[in-house]
Amino acid sequence: MKFCCLTELFKKELICIEDGRKLGYPTDVQIDCRCGQIVNLIVPAKGTFSFFGGKDCIKIPWCDVERIGEDVIWVCGCHDGKDKDCDRHKKRDDDCCC
Repeated sequence: MKFCCLTELFKKELICIEDGRKLGYPTDVQIDCRCGQIVNLIVPAKGTFSFFGGKDCIKIPWCDVERIGEDVIWVCGCHDGKDKDCDRHKKRDDDCCC
């Protein structure tokens, strides 16, 4: 098993497996504080930036990460910046992770 630090993760480009689209580089993560698991990778939406430092973001569910390579992170699913509410990403209150 190989481990990856967050700083290394942020240097890897996210690529959609289905169409080869480049989604960008993660700039942050969301963590489930109950169990310490990563829930989402946060990627700035292309071409958006706020003057006050806020950015529109795309949330990539950790469940969608298929493989982490040397330079890229392969993800499945269509990520257009809208939060999806599909059965795959729903959690019960007592569940810790995807």
